[in-house]
Amino acid sequence: PDTTLIFGGVIATVKKTRIGFRAIGYSVTCTDYRTWADRRTLNDRFVNQTAGAMVVALFARYAPEFDTSLVDLTGPTFASVTFTRPTRITGALDQLAKLTGYYWDITPAKKVVWAAPGSTLAPYSLTDTSWNFDYPGVEDDRSALRNRVIVKGASHPDTAATSDYFP
Repeated sequence: PDTTLIFGGVIATVKKTRIGFRAIGYSVTCTDYRTWADRRTLNDRFVNQTAGAMVVALFARYAPEFDTSLVDLTGPTFASVTFTRPTRITGALDQLAKLTGYYWDITPAKKVVWAAPGSTLAPYSLTDTSWNFDYPGVEDDRSALRNRVIVKGASHPDTAATSDYFP
């Protein structure tokens, strides 16, 4: 069996549901480890450091249970950067990503990724013949329908515009 982690996080809500006459099931909502990293507000100032060094220092102080071995310590050096309350780690990473063009992620194994665009490969490839993916199914629920979806994370400027249309 494949033991690759595809999700890592914490339980947000648990709802008990009845499945038939005697069986009881649970509907569990989870959030990824970004929520766990964001549990404290920041109050730090960095002088003459790279963004990668700042990322390592922030996690060491505010979320030491995360592994920062995948953080790229190279890159531009900033004369002075200050993070004050109510900023949290993911907000600081977003700000640094906007300044540097780097991207960030927190893996299911609690590893922090901070890297230049194009410097890392995807952890696995998905093709029509690889069969290394599973379709988990979709639950129909109108409460989740939106005209717009805002994705939080690092932004990466793209040179070509992409438009997708769904009938």
